[in-house]
Amino acid sequence: MTEACDAYQLATLLLLAHKFQAPALRKRVLDILRHEFPDTLEGYQHAKTNHGPMLETPGWKCCPSKFYPRWSTFADWPARVALMNAARRTDARILLPSLLLAGCLQPMHVIMDSSASPLEPDNLRSIVVGQNMVSMLARNHPFQLA
Repeated sequence: MTEACDAYQLATLLLLAHKFQAPALRKRVLDILRHEFPDTLEGYQHAKTNHGPMLETPGWKCCPSKFYPRWSTFADWPARVALMNAARRTDARILLPSLLLAGCLQPMHVIMDSSASPLEPDNLRSIVVGQNMVSMLARNHPFQLA
């Protein structure tokens, strides 16, 4: 069932699994989302280079191809907002590092103009603080991401 879901549907399933205390469904949804939004730099590099739904490129190497027809929804900002909000509401904090990093890389006008999918206050605060920290880090420690 979850294999055919897009980002919005997975966010909704995560909320429903939390509300109705369905641990098997929650685990399945989190397994799918954790692979795309990992909590380590190594996992992020793997997701970015090996199968690339975050880059919207074909040729996934690590997951069954049946998962990926709907991954283009994961690249748009409103979908990421829905996932961030669902992760925060359901205490699925394992998803937040990658999602918040994606938010930190968005222009401020995109973040503030999330009228279709408003950010939870805690997510907005984390992104604004994170943007400042990423900017300061880039100024003080030049490095190149692969």
